[in-house]
Amino acid sequence: MIEHLAWDSDHFGFSIGSAGEPVRSSAELGRLMDELHGCDEDLVYAFLPLSRMDLISSLLGTRGARLADVRVEMELDLQGSRDSGEIPGELVFRNARRTDSGEAAELASRCFRGGTRFYRDPGIDNGLCDLLYGTWAEKDILDGEDTCLVCLGEEGLIGFCTAAVSDGGEARLGLIGVSPEARGRGVGKGLLGSVAGILREKGCSKLAAVTQLYNTGAVRMYGRAGFLLRSATAVVHLWRNSGGS
Repeated sequence: MIEHLAWDSDHFGFSIGSAGEPVRSSAELGRLMDELHGCDEDLVYAFLPLSRMDLISSLLGTRGARLADVRVEMELDLQGSRDSGEIPGELVFRNARRTDSGEAAELASRCFRGGTRFYRDPGIDNGLCDLLYGTWAEKDILDGEDTCLVCLGEEGLIGFCTAAVSDGGEARLGLIGVSPEARGRGVGKGLLGSVAGILREKGCSKLAAVTQLYNTGAVRMYGRAGFLLRSATAVVHLWRNSGGS
């Protein structure tokens, strides 16, 4: 059940594992606890359906357990019609270029601060969280320019959105980031509308996105764009040494 996460471990500097699929029964929770006691990971990510508060409460009673997040998965029907509204004329949306990757990485390294489970866990260094999102944005743009967009304002690059299409045709957002100084100007709405149009032309019927329930701004943004809730999952960080300290 617990799988070692090599990338996460190398990036954060300690051994990290994941329980993989959400724990949905008492039997699965017991198996997870047995494996947890016998594994060498310093931190394990566990996932549980929000509807199973009994399992969540039981797991949170474990020494070193911390509710890190409520992961919300949302979905947009790309074939449905929806008026995205007017976008301010001073904003320019275009496909990302490889040369945009550095600016997008710098923006990503500062626009998610405090908004994800990694930042909220005191056992994880915030500087490494900054680097995580910067690296993620840079890689997405370098690997998939045709499904990645940027937004330009008078001050330069102020937003980006990355997406990918699987072999099965499913479209999924990677990251969407807006400069803290540019929020409230329609950047996020414009990026979502633009990427939806590109994916619709590619023949995709649905677009999935993941955010955090704590991030009310993102939840509102997706809702206004027509995304509907698909699932909600509690994310619990299980520290072998009581919280990484």
